[in-house]
Amino acid sequence: MRGIVISGGGGSTEYVAYASMLVSLLVFIFTIYWSRRSERRAHLDDYWFKQLIVPKCIAPVADFHDEWMSKIDSANSSMDRDAITRFISEFQLKRSKLQEGAWISRIFAGNYYDFCCQQLDGVEDALVDSLHKMSTGVLDETRLRADVRLALGSAVVEILANAANIHGGNYRPVRVGPRMSGLNGVLAKFGLSLSRVER
Repeated sequence: MRGIVISGGGGSTEYVAYASMLVSLLVFIFTIYWSRRSERRAHLDDYWFKQLIVPKCIAPVADFHDEWMSKIDSANSSMDRDAITRFISEFQLKRSKLQEGAWISRIFAGNYYDFCCQQLDGVEDALVDSLHKMSTGVLDETRLRADVRLALGSAVVEILANAANIHGGNYRPVRVGPRMSGLNGVLAKFGLSLSRVER
């Protein structure tokens, strides 16, 4: 490595050479550190997203969408009050199962779980309102299907967009408290912990 020549003394050239070597060494160490940190973070992000977020939060939403888009087509004006009640009860049951599956999102910063619940509330309201209007003759079944399909499709798009924000949002766990100790035990078997994911 060449040193910078500074006039006025022979020893100053050596100091500049040592300083440049030290800076080069520090840059090299920092590069190794940053590379390993990025690899570890990428591995953890990959784990959180592929192993937890997708199967618990994203895939069930897509399945729910597909299932209920086809069930909405079965709603018709010949449904009596009991059939409408059963239809709504089935929706509420599937919706609660979907919400139960999204519990894992509560450990991350953000509002995915609450947002998901709000969006599904909107779909349920649209479904109940449309079925009521259809049963009273105010709304025909074609319009009912269009209204509920629009509400469901819009809600699912919003939910999935919110999930994408979780993926881009660094998966920061909100807190690690006594309730989370069981999850930390499971993660410890894989050499992971929630505290290591914080950014």
